[in-house]
Amino acid sequence: MSLFIPSNVPTDAALLRRYLAEEFNKVNAAKSDVEYGVWVPRIAGTTTPGTQTYSTQFGRWSKYGFTVNLHFRVNMTAKDGATVGNIVITDFPFPVEGAAIAPFAGAIYSNNLTLTAGHTWVVCIPSPGFLSGGIYECGSGVAAAILQAAALANTTHLIGTLQYLTNLE
Repeated sequence: MSLFIPSNVPTDAALLRRYLAEEFNKVNAAKSDVEYGVWVPRIAGTTTPGTQTYSTQFGRWSKYGFTVNLHFRVNMTAKDGATVGNIVITDFPFPVEGAAIAPFAGAIYSNNLTLTAGHTWVVCIPSPGFLSGGIYECGSGVAAAILQAAALANTTHLIGTLQYLTNLE
């Protein structure tokens, strides 16, 4: 068996080390295009956001070009009774692309949500043109539906990750 070495790769040990170091630096330079940060996610209603109380409210984000990845955890200790409308996770660090393309969906672990009959899990679907994503209840053999404020409990917990496109580079 023979090893193929491209003609642009030096075979001398010293030159090879230099070549590999240069290639490594190119890869690390490309990684500098990735931005990172933290954000503070909120659970809100679309008609009246309300002001929930939290024991944990934390998020991390990364952005590479137009692609944004979010990871979050919110643990509520009190639901604001004034919260009305569709339930969203809001205050995304970048707006969701407003084009008519699928903005992706995110996986969510949930606890202490009241789901309607036949629905057994939830997902977050980023809302095009906004800094938020709707929380949808899903199940086998039933249509997905956006959660309403009544589904929240005082002790709702959400842990999630999602990816979406933004129009900001």
